[in-house]
Amino acid sequence: MSSRRLFTMFTVTLALTTAGCAAGGDGGGADAVEWTDDVCGALAPFATAASAQPAVDPADPAGMVRELGIYLGSTASAVQDSVRGLEAAGPAPVEGGDEYVDRLTETLTKVGTSFSDAEVRLSGVDTSSAESVATALPDVVAPLQELGALADPTDGLRSTDELRAAADQAPRCQQLRTG
Repeated sequence: MSSRRLFTMFTVTLALTTAGCAAGGDGGGADAVEWTDDVCGALAPFATAASAQPAVDPADPAGMVRELGIYLGSTASAVQDSVRGLEAAGPAPVEGGDEYVDRLTETLTKVGTSFSDAEVRLSGVDTSSAESVATALPDVVAPLQELGALADPTDGLRSTDELRAAADQAPRCQQLRTG
């Protein structure tokens, strides 16, 4: 599996998680906007880590595994930071918000577990040759490939007009859209 294909898979995971902050609408109370902004801000650690493409050089198998391990570990850690940020956002001031955060937290937890599992699998890869690394990579990324089967965690943010409107007005949601 090429590093480009691996990065694309990680990018799809990121898009799945942050798409909810791209919803449209009008209106929304200040409390809802502030809370939604906190929710989108909580996603920033994961968004930043997941979008940082690991520097892999197929000619350096040990370096490639090391860089991929750093990426997997930092992304798994960033997911934990995002989950803590969602908890810190507190109760939603708008109907449907708490359910959305619960689903998002569940999805992020699965994403984090997948990255951690891939990191553990990577630690056992024989780095003596590029061929051995290439042979092992499909098993390493298998937990990440399962992420495509997760339900869209962003449906809840689009479930009410007030949530949609709050996401449109929340500065950190806008930053996630353009970042």
